[in-house]
Amino acid sequence: MPRFFPEDDFVFFLGDTASASFVPALPNARSLVVPRTWKRDWLEDMVKLPLEIRKQRAHLFHAPVVLGPLRSINMPFFSPVPVVATIHDLHVETLDDPHMIAYRAEFRYRLQRSAARRARIVTVSEATRIAIAGAGIADAAAVRVIPHGIDLPPDGPDQSIKENMVLFIGDAPHKNVLRAITVFSTVGERVPGWRFVAVGNRARIRGLAGAYADEAEHSGLLTLAGEIGDAELSALYRRASVLFMPSLSEGFGIPLLEAYAHGLCPVVSDREPMNGIGGDAAVYVDPEDHHEMVSSLEGLLRNPALRTIVTEKGRERIKRFTWETHCAALRTVYAEAVGHA
Repeated sequence: MPRFFPEDDFVFFLGDTASASFVPALPNARSLVVPRTWKRDWLEDMVKLPLEIRKQRAHLFHAPVVLGPLRSINMPFFSPVPVVATIHDLHVETLDDPHMIAYRAEFRYRLQRSAARRARIVTVSEATRIAIAGAGIADAAAVRVIPHGIDLPPDGPDQSIKENMVLFIGDAPHKNVLRAITVFSTVGERVPGWRFVAVGNRARIRGLAGAYADEAEHSGLLTLAGEIGDAELSALYRRASVLFMPSLSEGFGIPLLEAYAHGLCPVVSDREPMNGIGGDAAVYVDPEDHHEMVSSLEGLLRNPALRTIVTEKGRERIKRFTWETHCAALRTVYAEAVGHA
């Protein structure tokens, strides 16, 4: 936003100095650390953020992540200025695993949910917009959908030489970890010469996939890459040929855009928002049908011509998802919120 709109000033409220490295070094962007010293940092934010907003003479406050899994990010319940809140997904409302059930039972989540209802809500996909309305947080017509963007290399999508590698990213229940690994085990036996790499917390992947993960890893078929940084993930994208993303639900599906940017052929769920983002530039599967996933992935690995066709479509598809388009739409929401106030 500071890069695209140099006429506007941006202040980033940070919880610690380490986060300052993410703030762009531009004359219209600066950071301010709001120290957290209380036992309950979320309550501290409720008190301190409104004071800092007023002190900085801001016209609007944007909470870029609310109602998501990052519990340390909060928005003020009482704000002296209009608030824009971005809800990336609503897994906390739609998934019934123990972590999510415990999270939405907490008072701070209920407080954030109530605060979000008072804000102008932005989300990243039509599927999440419908979920927000279904959860009673806001009317569907009042929620603005602004898809994510992605940075492309200066010379366009990655043209690296690919290996026989299938990449899976995720360690949460909605990522369909168990089924993904059982599919890898079956396909790996049928199509020799391919390797499968799963990125995510090893303990959580093993907790979701159990003995299937251990067996696949011990056989050499599966590599558990663990939680890796952006550089390591980008290196895997450059080497991999196929992205396997059989998610049961997604807020948006950033790995799909990353696959396009790095020249991978994606195999994804036939559910929103993945099919809306992917269009004709992906192979779609029923994420609950093991046999269909095995058949589709096996067929794709045996058909390099099809992989090339889908990959080329992805190189065109990604041109629709730019940060410039995202930020322009978001700037319109800012103007509407301030003008209405």
